[in-house]
Amino acid sequence: RSDKLNLATQGGRQAGSSFKPFILATALQAGIDPQTQIPAPGCIDLPLEFDTWHVCNAEGSGPAVTSIFEGTVHSYNTLYAQLILRVGPTEAMAEATRLGVQSPLETNPASVLGTNNVTTFDMASGYASFANRGVHVPPVLVTRITRADGTVLYENEHTQEKVLDAAVADQVSAILQ
Repeated sequence: RSDKLNLATQGGRQAGSSFKPFILATALQAGIDPQTQIPAPGCIDLPLEFDTWHVCNAEGSGPAVTSIFEGTVHSYNTLYAQLILRVGPTEAMAEATRLGVQSPLETNPASVLGTNNVTTFDMASGYASFANRGVHVPPVLVTRITRADGTVLYENEHTQEKVLDAAVADQVSAILQ
C-alpha cells in the first residue's frame, strides 16, 4: 500500500543467469551448435581489450570442457562468458532487444551474467518470444475497454513480428526444458 512502484514494469533488477538464454539464442542464430565443446572451469581469466575479466562459476567448480547444452543446464558462468565474447556483446544485447527486452542494455561482456537492470515484464516478453517460436508480440496490460452497454472505448491493435528463426526458438526452449 505504501509503495507506489510496480515491480513488474518499473524499477528493473539484475536478471542474473535468467539472461543467459538471450546469449544462447544469439549463438544458435549465428550457427553455433549447442553440442559445441567449450571449457567451463571453476574460474577463468579472459582477455579483454584493455583488461582481463576474471569469471567464476557460482559453485566455484566446473568441468574442464562441456557442451553449450550442458553449460546451459548447469548455468556455467565461465562457459557463457566465453560464448558472449564469441558472439559479441553488442549483437547479444541487440538480440535481447529484438526478442522483447525494452530496458536499456549496456553492451559489455558481463551482461551475459545478467548485470543489466531489466523488468520482469521485459523478461516475460523475451521468454514469450521463445515460446511463440520466434514471433514477438508486444505485451499489453489492457486489451479492451468497454462501457456497461457494450460500447468499445478502446481496443488494442494486435501486432507481431518474427524476430528469431522458429527452429532456433525451438532449440532454446528445448534446452531450457
